[in-house]
Amino acid sequence: ATLAGIALTVSAANPVSSSPGQYAVGITLPYTIPAGAAQTLILNIGGFPSNSVFVPVGALPTIPTIASIQNGASFQDGFASNAWLTIKGINLAAVASDTWDKAIVNGQLPTTLDGVSVLVGGQPAYVYFVSPTQINVVAPNVAPGATTVVVKNSLGSSATANATAVAEQPAFFTWPGGYAVASHFPDFTYAVKNGTFAGLTTVPAKPKDVLILWGTAFGATLPAAPTGVQIPGTSTFSTVNTVTVTVG
Repeated sequence: ATLAGIALTVSAANPVSSSPGQYAVGITLPYTIPAGAAQTLILNIGGFPSNSVFVPVGALPTIPTIASIQNGASFQDGFASNAWLTIKGINLAAVASDTWDKAIVNGQLPTTLDGVSVLVGGQPAYVYFVSPTQINVVAPNVAPGATTVVVKNSLGSSATANATAVAEQPAFFTWPGGYAVASHFPDFTYAVKNGTFAGLTTVPAKPKDVLILWGTAFGATLPAAPTGVQIPGTSTFSTVNTVTVTVG
Protein backbone atom coordinates (compact mmCIF):
# COMPACT_ATOMS: atom_id res chain seq x y z
CA ALA A 1 0.00 0.00 0.00
CA THR A 2 1.15 3.56 -0.73
CA LEU A 3 -0.28 6.90 0.35
CA ALA A 4 1.01 10.04 -1.34
CA GLY A 5 3.66 7.77 -2.89
CA ILE A 6 4.97 6.72 0.55
CA ALA A 7 5.05 3.01 1.37
CA LEU A 8 2.81 2.02 4.28
CA THR A 9 3.06 -0.84 6.75
CA VAL A 10 0.28 -3.36 6.13
CA SER A 11 -0.75 -4.96 9.42
CA ALA A 12 -3.52 -7.25 8.16
CA ALA A 13 -5.48 -8.27 5.07
CA ASN A 14 -8.39 -10.57 5.82
CA PRO A 15 -11.82 -11.43 4.43
CA VAL A 16 -14.76 -9.81 6.20
CA SER A 17 -16.76 -12.73 7.61
CA SER A 18 -20.04 -10.81 7.63
CA SER A 19 -19.63 -9.58 4.03
CA PRO A 20 -18.74 -12.33 1.55
CA GLY A 21 -16.39 -11.14 -1.17
CA GLN A 22 -15.08 -8.18 0.85
CA TYR A 23 -11.68 -7.81 2.50
CA ALA A 24 -10.41 -5.49 5.21
CA VAL A 25 -6.83 -4.19 5.00
CA GLY A 26 -5.16 -2.60 8.01
CA ILE A 27 -2.46 0.01 7.31
CA THR A 28 -0.27 2.24 9.47
CA LEU A 29 0.45 5.81 8.37
CA PRO A 30 3.98 7.07 9.03
CA TYR A 31 4.49 10.53 10.51
CA THR A 32 6.01 11.71 7.20
CA ILE A 33 2.64 11.70 5.41
CA PRO A 34 1.74 15.33 4.54
CA ALA A 35 -1.26 16.55 6.52
CA GLY A 36 -4.07 18.86 5.59
CA ALA A 37 -5.04 17.53 2.19
CA ALA A 38 -6.50 14.42 0.56
CA GLN A 39 -3.73 12.03 -0.49
CA THR A 40 -3.84 9.23 -3.08
CA LEU A 41 -4.08 5.68 -1.68
CA ILE A 42 -3.22 2.68 -3.87
CA LEU A 43 -3.08 -1.01 -2.96
CA ASN A 44 -0.88 -3.46 -4.84
CA ILE A 45 -1.67 -7.18 -4.68
CA GLY A 46 0.47 -9.70 -6.54
CA GLY A 47 1.86 -6.97 -8.77
CA PHE A 48 -1.55 -5.60 -9.73
CA PRO A 49 -2.37 -2.05 -8.55
CA SER A 50 -5.83 -1.09 -7.41
CA ASN A 51 -7.73 1.97 -8.50
CA SER A 52 -6.69 5.06 -6.55
CA VAL A 53 -8.82 6.70 -3.87
CA PHE A 54 -8.34 9.94 -1.95
CA VAL A 55 -7.85 9.83 1.82
CA PRO A 56 -7.84 13.02 3.91
CA VAL A 57 -4.95 13.20 6.38
CA GLY A 58 -5.40 15.15 9.59
CA ALA A 59 -2.72 17.09 11.43
CA LEU A 60 -0.64 15.29 14.04
CA PRO A 61 -1.79 15.77 17.63
CA THR A 62 0.20 18.18 19.78
CA ILE A 63 -0.10 16.21 23.04
CA PRO A 64 1.32 12.79 23.96
CA THR A 65 -0.52 10.14 21.99
CA ILE A 66 -0.28 6.42 22.77
CA ALA A 67 -0.39 4.03 19.81
CA SER A 68 0.50 0.71 21.49
CA ILE A 69 1.25 -0.83 24.90
CA GLN A 70 3.45 -3.92 24.71
CA ASN A 71 5.67 -6.39 26.52
CA GLY A 72 9.12 -4.77 26.60
CA ALA A 73 10.91 -7.85 25.25
CA SER A 74 8.51 -9.64 22.88
CA PHE A 75 6.46 -6.57 21.86
CA GLN A 76 3.28 -8.57 22.30
CA ASP A 77 0.24 -6.53 23.26
CA GLY A 78 -0.30 -6.25 26.99
CA PHE A 79 2.21 -6.48 29.83
CA ALA A 80 2.92 -8.18 33.14
CA SER A 81 3.08 -6.52 36.55
CA ASN A 82 6.59 -5.56 37.71
CA ALA A 83 7.95 -6.30 34.23
CA TRP A 84 9.27 -4.32 31.28
CA LEU A 85 6.65 -2.40 29.34
CA THR A 86 7.10 -0.50 26.06
CA ILE A 87 4.81 2.35 25.01
CA LYS A 88 4.90 3.57 21.41
CA GLY A 89 3.27 6.68 19.99
CA ILE A 90 4.05 10.31 19.20
CA ASN A 91 4.95 13.36 21.31
CA LEU A 92 5.89 11.03 24.15
CA ALA A 93 8.93 13.14 25.13
CA ALA A 94 10.41 16.54 24.31
CA VAL A 95 13.99 15.19 24.17
CA ALA A 96 15.63 13.11 21.45
CA SER A 97 16.27 10.24 23.91
CA ASP A 98 17.47 9.65 27.45
CA THR A 99 17.84 6.82 29.99
CA TRP A 100 17.65 6.66 33.76
CA ASP A 101 21.40 6.00 34.19
CA LYS A 102 21.93 9.32 35.99
CA ALA A 103 18.45 9.48 37.55
CA ILE A 104 18.72 6.58 40.02
CA VAL A 105 19.20 8.03 43.51
CA ASN A 106 20.14 5.76 46.42
CA GLY A 107 18.93 2.78 44.45
CA GLN A 108 15.46 4.29 43.88
CA LEU A 109 14.26 4.07 40.29
CA PRO A 110 12.83 7.33 38.86
CA THR A 111 9.13 7.77 38.18
CA THR A 112 9.90 10.92 36.12
CA LEU A 113 12.61 11.34 33.49
CA ASP A 114 13.05 14.60 31.57
CA GLY A 115 9.56 15.64 32.62
CA VAL A 116 8.02 12.37 31.35
CA SER A 117 5.94 10.24 33.71
CA VAL A 118 3.68 7.24 33.13
CA LEU A 119 0.69 6.08 35.14
CA VAL A 120 -0.26 2.41 34.85
CA GLY A 121 -3.50 1.56 36.56
CA GLY A 122 -3.24 4.91 38.33
CA GLN A 123 0.17 3.99 39.79
CA PRO A 124 3.52 5.54 38.76
CA ALA A 125 5.69 3.37 36.52
CA TYR A 126 9.49 3.46 36.72
CA VAL A 127 10.74 5.31 33.64
CA TYR A 128 13.90 3.87 32.06
CA PHE A 129 13.99 5.31 28.51
CA VAL A 130 12.18 8.19 26.83
CA SER A 131 12.03 9.44 23.24
CA PRO A 132 9.36 11.15 21.13
CA THR A 133 8.07 7.82 19.80
CA GLN A 134 8.89 5.28 22.52
CA ILE A 135 9.01 4.97 26.31
CA ASN A 136 10.34 1.94 28.22
CA VAL A 137 9.27 1.51 31.85
CA VAL A 138 9.09 -1.10 34.55
CA ALA A 139 5.38 -1.54 35.27
CA PRO A 140 4.18 -1.11 38.86
CA ASN A 141 2.53 -3.88 40.85
CA VAL A 142 -0.92 -3.74 39.27
CA ALA A 143 -3.50 -6.50 39.48
CA PRO A 144 -4.08 -8.67 36.39
CA GLY A 145 -6.98 -7.59 34.22
CA ALA A 146 -8.16 -4.53 32.32
CA THR A 147 -6.22 -1.41 33.23
CA THR A 148 -5.19 1.98 31.84
CA VAL A 149 -2.02 3.82 30.80
CA VAL A 150 -1.47 7.59 30.71
CA VAL A 151 1.66 9.48 29.61
CA LYS A 152 2.37 12.96 30.93
CA ASN A 153 5.05 15.42 29.80
CA SER A 154 5.57 19.14 29.18
CA LEU A 155 3.04 19.03 26.32
CA GLY A 156 0.25 17.73 28.54
CA SER A 157 -1.40 14.41 29.30
CA SER A 158 -2.31 11.74 26.79
CA ALA A 159 -5.76 10.33 26.48
CA THR A 160 -6.27 7.31 28.69
CA ALA A 161 -5.27 4.17 26.81
CA ASN A 162 -6.73 0.79 27.68
CA ALA A 163 -4.44 -2.18 28.26
CA THR A 164 -4.46 -5.66 29.75
CA ALA A 165 -2.20 -6.63 32.63
CA VAL A 166 -1.38 -10.29 33.18
CA ALA A 167 0.39 -12.22 35.93
CA GLU A 168 2.92 -13.72 33.52
CA GLN A 169 3.94 -13.06 29.91
CA PRO A 170 7.42 -14.61 29.67
CA ALA A 171 9.65 -13.23 26.92
CA PHE A 172 13.35 -13.23 26.08
CA PHE A 173 15.10 -10.05 25.10
CA THR A 174 16.57 -10.45 21.62
CA TRP A 175 19.37 -9.09 19.49
CA PRO A 176 18.74 -8.02 15.89
CA GLY A 177 18.11 -11.13 13.85
CA GLY A 178 16.16 -12.81 16.63
CA TYR A 179 19.12 -14.03 18.69
CA ALA A 180 18.16 -14.52 22.35
CA VAL A 181 20.24 -12.37 24.68
CA ALA A 182 22.29 -14.98 26.56
CA SER A 183 25.52 -14.74 28.58
CA HIS A 184 28.09 -17.36 29.45
CA PHE A 185 28.49 -18.04 33.16
CA PRO A 186 30.63 -16.96 34.96
CA ASP A 187 32.44 -14.53 32.60
CA PHE A 188 29.26 -12.93 31.15
CA THR A 189 30.53 -12.94 27.55
CA TYR A 190 27.55 -12.96 25.20
CA ALA A 191 26.61 -16.24 23.52
CA VAL A 192 25.83 -15.22 19.96
CA LYS A 193 28.67 -16.04 17.54
CA ASN A 194 32.43 -15.72 17.24
CA GLY A 195 33.95 -12.25 17.10
CA THR A 196 32.03 -9.04 17.65
CA PHE A 197 28.26 -8.59 17.59
CA ALA A 198 26.53 -5.28 18.31
CA GLY A 199 29.90 -3.94 19.46
CA LEU A 200 30.34 -6.70 22.07
CA THR A 201 32.78 -9.60 22.30
CA THR A 202 30.80 -12.77 21.73
CA VAL A 203 31.43 -16.52 21.88
CA PRO A 204 28.81 -18.99 20.57
CA ALA A 205 27.25 -21.42 23.03
CA LYS A 206 28.11 -25.11 22.84
CA PRO A 207 26.71 -28.20 24.60
CA LYS A 208 27.26 -28.25 28.40
CA ASP A 209 27.94 -24.51 28.59
CA VAL A 210 26.19 -22.77 31.47
CA LEU A 211 24.15 -19.83 30.16
CA ILE A 212 22.20 -16.94 31.61
CA LEU A 213 19.11 -16.06 29.55
CA TRP A 214 17.77 -12.51 29.89
CA GLY A 215 14.04 -11.93 29.85
CA THR A 216 11.07 -10.37 31.60
CA ALA A 217 7.54 -11.08 32.87
CA PHE A 218 8.27 -14.49 34.43
CA GLY A 219 5.76 -13.80 37.19
CA ALA A 220 5.70 -13.43 40.95
CA THR A 221 8.69 -14.41 43.08
CA LEU A 222 9.28 -15.80 46.54
CA PRO A 223 10.26 -13.79 48.44
CA ALA A 224 8.47 -10.96 46.63
CA ALA A 225 10.98 -8.82 44.74
CA PRO A 226 11.02 -5.19 45.88
CA THR A 227 9.44 -2.73 43.47
CA GLY A 228 10.85 0.60 42.34
CA VAL A 229 14.41 -0.10 43.49
CA GLN A 230 17.52 -1.74 42.12
CA ILE A 231 17.27 -5.42 42.98
CA PRO A 232 19.99 -6.47 45.45
CA GLY A 233 22.55 -8.71 43.79
CA THR A 234 23.09 -10.53 47.08
CA SER A 235 19.58 -11.99 47.18
CA THR A 236 17.82 -14.63 45.11
CA PHE A 237 14.17 -14.18 44.10
CA SER A 238 12.86 -17.45 42.70
CA THR A 239 9.71 -17.54 40.57
CA VAL A 240 6.63 -18.90 42.34
CA ASN A 241 5.72 -20.98 39.28
CA THR A 242 8.19 -23.37 37.68
CA VAL A 243 10.09 -22.10 34.64
CA THR A 244 11.18 -24.55 31.96
CA VAL A 245 13.43 -23.89 28.96
CA THR A 246 13.78 -25.91 25.78
CA VAL A 247 16.61 -25.68 23.24
CA GLY A 248 15.96 -26.98 19.73
